[in-house]
Amino acid sequence: MGVFAILVIIVFNFALELTERQIVETATPGALWVTIIFAGMLGLNRSLSVELDKGCLDGLLLTPVIAAPSFSARRWQCAVHAHR
Repeated sequence: MGVFAILVIIVFNFALELTERQIVETATPGALWVTIIFAGMLGLNRSLSVELDKGCLDGLLLTPVIAAPSFSARRWQCAVHAHR
């Protein structure tokens, strides 16, 4: 995902064609947030594709407990394993 972040920043640099001052003031924060959101979506997609292949989501849906805490715990588990 780090390579993806670098590529997005490079694309924004060529797409906007701003001066150095304009890039620092306006484009950099926007490019940073877009990069974070897109990289997070890539990680989430990878995580969910593995779970769909193994049928884990079906198992979570079939449990007789409230679904929100289970899905929240799964989200945090994915976040912890993504930083290893």
